[in-house]
Amino acid sequence: PSLAPTAEPTASPTNEATVPSVPPSPSPSTEPTNTFEPTKYYELESEYDDDNLYRLVCADFDDDNVYPSYFCNYGDSKTCEEKVTTSENYNAYCGSTCNKREERRVENGVTKTSDYSNSSWAVVCGWEAIKHMNETCAGTFEPTLKEATSADMYPNYTFSTAPKDAEVDSEKYDACNLHAFCSVCSYDSGTKIHKNCKAHVDKYGTGALYEVTSFFNSLDDFWCTDDVQGAIEEGTFEKTYGSS
Repeated sequence: PSLAPTAEPTASPTNEATVPSVPPSPSPSTEPTNTFEPTKYYELESEYDDDNLYRLVCADFDDDNVYPSYFCNYGDSKTCEEKVTTSENYNAYCGSTCNKREERRVENGVTKTSDYSNSSWAVVCGWEAIKHMNETCAGTFEPTLKEATSADMYPNYTFSTAPKDAEVDSEKYDACNLHAFCSVCSYDSGTKIHKNCKAHVDKYGTGALYEVTSFFNSLDDFWCTDDVQGAIEEGTFEKTYGSS
């Protein structure tokens, strides 16, 4: 060949590290932009695996520092006067949870909530009768406040900071009604809803959390029938009897 192979590098390697012209910055010159945002309730497909409970968060309505309260008792007393007394079944199972003196206050137009003593709990009783539907159908249901306990899950509120209402499946509900439903029907620290309560919600759809009286009025010809009870047990109630 015309050129001999080079035996050595043409330039001697240097043993000194090349110093960068600009020293590296110990931290980024600008903070990275954080685009993460917590998931909003309305972005979820459903709550409690039930579209009819969409956006309900029981943890918002379960604080012992907030409930029970006299302003909820006015609503219960009004339910006693307007609903319980006009429904044979509701009165039979929950009439004992109504303060008759405060029913008369409602009847006489007294709306000042502090005038009520927090001694009526007909809405809570209604949800208990739904939750214990088998006993209600058998005529053995007995209301008790022992089961209607607050989970006190985070977030925790005080009377002044607690939400006064919430939208569930496009219907705005008063906080007292949501507390009654959640305290009775939720379990596992408020993360799950009892199947009988879900069946009621699936039957009546939007506005179902205000429809406790409908349960009692349809007790004998619907809820206590073998077909309906079987569908609840088999997990097919929503598909068979759901409102949507």
